[in-house]
Amino acid sequence: MGVFRGIDEIARERDRQIIEEGFGSQHDRQHEVEDFVEAAIAYAAAAREVTSLPGKTDSIMRLVINRHDRRRRLVIAGALIAAAIDRLDAEERNPS
Repeated sequence: MGVFRGIDEIARERDRQIIEEGFGSQHDRQHEVEDFVEAAIAYAAAAREVTSLPGKTDSIMRLVINRHDRRRRLVIAGALIAAAIDRLDAEERNPS
């Protein structure tokens, strides 16, 4: 069995989000950076098995807590953070 690296799994998940879900740069422009951050927080908190968080983050967490195991939630959280970074970079290249 090979050595697993979390960063590789996160990259594969981000690629999956782009290719399979269509969540690439065109989709990402429809969202604020904060949307990705809140979703990442929700997935990470769900991995800690936190039972509630304030505001929108709580509703996202409630949707995902039973859908994935803890490890998968962390991988998705990492991919959402990567999406937030990509969105920030896009804003800097093309300010409104």
